Amino acid sequence: MCDFGWAAYACGDSRTTFCGTPLYVCPEVLKGEEYNEKADVWALGIITYELTFGRVPFAILNPNDLGKIVGVI
Repeated sequence: MCDFGWAAYACGDSRTTFCGTPLYVCPEVLKGEEYNEKADVWALGIITYELTFGRVPFAILNPNDLGKIVGVI
């Protein structure tokens, strides 16, 4: 199942918009920095890990935990 509600056309090499599910977005997106197509590779890695091990790679107990784990906070 896919949701293309957050899909966007990139007009250059990088983007700065925040779109996606916080658990699956790369650290650059969480920090508000520019990112490129490599952010999709990060998300694919998270999904692959979840499918392989049956859980997400980070122990998220509340919304603030994600920032701590990827080094944002």
